[in-house]
Amino acid sequence: MEYTKTYRCGDPVSNPTGTVNLGNSYTIVTDTTDASQCSTYANNPSCQLASHVCVDGPSTKNIDGLDVYKDCWQWKDEYSCVVNQVVDFCQPLDLAQCTMQSSTCSKTAFNGECMEETKNYICADALTPLPTTIKQVDTTYTVVQDGTDPSQCADLENNPNCTLSSNECTQGPETRNINGKDVYKECWEWKKTYSCAGLSQTSTCDSLKADPLCTPQGSSCVDQLPSGACGVTEYEFKCANAPPETSTQTNCSLQTFCVDGNCFDSGSPPDTDFASAIASMEVIRQARTTTCSRARRVSVQRIPSIAAARPTAAAMRRATTLQPGRRDR
Repeated sequence: MEYTKTYRCGDPVSNPTGTVNLGNSYTIVTDTTDASQCSTYANNPSCQLASHVCVDGPSTKNIDGLDVYKDCWQWKDEYSCVVNQVVDFCQPLDLAQCTMQSSTCSKTAFNGECMEETKNYICADALTPLPTTIKQVDTTYTVVQDGTDPSQCADLENNPNCTLSSNECTQGPETRNINGKDVYKECWEWKKTYSCAGLSQTSTCDSLKADPLCTPQGSSCVDQLPSGACGVTEYEFKCANAPPETSTQTNCSLQTFCVDGNCFDSGSPPDTDFASAIASMEVIRQARTTTCSRARRVSVQRIPSIAAARPTAAAMRRATTLQPGRRDR
């Protein structure tokens, strides 16, 4: 009996005895695109595919002995990515202290972020040389100051003894070019004439003003100029003959004095003989302690000397206890 078996092998083999090689068959096991070279950009959320172009046309290629046809064998992918590496081409204008007037976004990324910004500046002086990244749009002019310089007439203008007699235009109506801008004025220069009663003022009150014993009481104008300004002012001072003096007095009002328990009110005007009276009482006290066999205590209140002030209740109750035969000083 004879039978035939047919085998399919994955790898090529030699022809064993009794076998016949019928031919080779092919099977496409993988048909994918290798995107590993673009994976870094494809997986970056800040990047977006901008273009996908076939660079290896439609053709048939032999793959391991099998002819395979593909419309495209290789692609080129381009990505647009948003990065934070900002280049400021306007920095020369900022360094020149130019003033930014407007700012607009001229190019936006796929995620809405601004990729390119256009700014307009106004500069007081022209940038020379002008950077290639900066474009000069136009030249504008602004009048920053339009006034009259009165400095030459300031002394006469501020002098109360002078009045303006005439004001005459000496330089025409005309147009002049100021820093590249044509400016028209009815008059470019004036001539002022003043009438003055006197160019200097004197004062006879300086000594009284500097005297600390004198106090100003008032002033009045006794002579006016035609302009209405005061030409002569009279000042009134009040002066003392000597500096004020301060004296200290002892006020003994509302004081109470006690001897042997007998008290009386001494709220009378200050007595200049008070010291003599106290000394006499001390002599009497010593005489008593000499003749008596029994010790006696004398309570004398010490009256402090104060300046124009009324003693407190605590001060009126404070007393000093004296022992017989001793003298309080």
